[in-house]
Amino acid sequence: GPEKSVLPGELPGSPLELEIPQRLLIEGVHQVAYQTKNPESLVTNQSQVTLIKIDRTQPGAPQLAPIIFPPAIQDGLTSSELESMNDVLVGQIAGYTGMQEHDLVQAYWGNVAGPTVLVDKDDMGLRRVNVKFTKRFLTAIGDIEAPVHYTVKDLAGNISMDSDPIIVKLQLSVLPVLPVPSVKEADG
Repeated sequence: GPEKSVLPGELPGSPLELEIPQRLLIEGVHQVAYQTKNPESLVTNQSQVTLIKIDRTQPGAPQLAPIIFPPAIQDGLTSSELESMNDVLVGQIAGYTGMQEHDLVQAYWGNVAGPTVLVDKDDMGLRRVNVKFTKRFLTAIGDIEAPVHYTVKDLAGNISMDSDPIIVKLQLSVLPVLPVPSVKEADG
């Protein structure tokens, strides 16, 4: 591998940084070690081997399922329905390919970035990740019909494709109760 000289200002115990050539950063688990050599005495020391994992795979490939919302919102979400949910609309995200602890789930309502959730060990397997859309967030968006989706960013920084969207109509504006219409009798 590449060689690097210790500079005069570097003291014993100071961290030494070496760059791994890009061509060597291929997917998989690799063993990494280094060797030091005293140029005057030619004495060398070998470090212990450590394992590193290079991960370039998008989480969720080839497809991320849509967010699962309560059946009550299939015909739109009203203010009273949201109130019955304690002013929080919870969407569930099912397990996906490559799901790992510390993945970051980012939800979107249309083009508006919504809540984020960090996957923890309890979310793995049969449990689902819960994304919570608060009343404050939803009312700020306004009464629109928009696709809701999410992306996943893994610990290595790989970002997934967009999930399959689900169209949700917000109807949170409280309309006033209108009086019953009355019609005058017409003669004739």
